Amino acid sequence: MNMRWRRRAGGFTLIEVLVALLALALGALGAGATMLNARRAGQQSMLASHAVHLASRASESMRANAPAMAAPDAYNPYLQLDYDALADGPPAPASAPDCSAASCDSAALAAADLAAWRSELFEHYRQGRMKICRDSAWWDPLAAALRWECDGAASAPVVVKIGWRQRAAPFADGAAAGGAPVMLALPLAANSANPGAAAP
Repeated sequence: MNMRWRRRAGGFTLIEVLVALLALALGALGAGATMLNARRAGQQSMLASHAVHLASRASESMRANAPAMAAPDAYNPYLQLDYDALADGPPAPASAPDCSAASCDSAALAAADLAAWRSELFEHYRQGRMKICRDSAWWDPLAAALRWECDGAASAPVVVKIGWRQRAAPFADGAAAGGAPVMLALPLAANSANPGAAAP
């Protein structure tokens, strides 16, 4: 009897060890998944923060270049920007003037700004897109998402739109037309709009 009891007790101990190992493995898998999600969330937060800085700098640069912003929309170089890093590929080699070392007119300053924004977008968002346009309805309430399309109304504010593709999630608005969903839409201040400009 004593030997049988010992064998039975030893068997139960082995099962308990196996259950403990299984619980430990499940816990490790859960911790790994949590860390992976936290890493992805941190990366998205970093991308969103950089997008805010890029859009803010673009807005300030456009406000500083008053002659270019006062031109009709069809001739405003900033409003022609629609750069998709994945579809368009890397920006062309720098051909814009270096306005940091020499004085530039408004056209050259705009060309330098646009070249810098394309390069920065490609560097940080290889699957990103940046668009500047006049739009009074950048939010689509039906899709509950920002949109790439612009109404181009002459009285609409100038809006900087930035988006990037997320590998871990299906594409949202703009998946068919532009690939990357819009993550950020930053309108310029009302005094920087040109109510008299003609829509392109």
